[in-house]
Amino acid sequence: MITARVTTGGTATVITSGRERALVFAAAGLRALPPSRSYELWLMTPGDDQPAAMLPGARQGVTGPVLATGLRPGDHLALTVEPARGSTRPTTPVLLQVAL
Repeated sequence: MITARVTTGGTATVITSGRERALVFAAAGLRALPPSRSYELWLMTPGDDQPAAMLPGARQGVTGPVLATGLRPGDHLALTVEPARGSTRPTTPVLLQVAL
């Protein structure tokens, strides 16, 4: 289990399972976004950023939990703000990055 601060405010918690090649992500206190934008999770390795999940809107200040699968050795989990439908590549600065 990993807990980390998001640069724009809030705290994220990540629980990983190497055997299942999966993680569960939840956050508290993320900044509210306009309807045209959403938070997106990424699995990143050098030269390869894969979209992992779109985060739902917060409920009572808590976002998630969200399940992401397909973890690879050396992956980092990242969080960005993207268009509401998501993106195939990160288009904004990374707000959170943790080694898995």
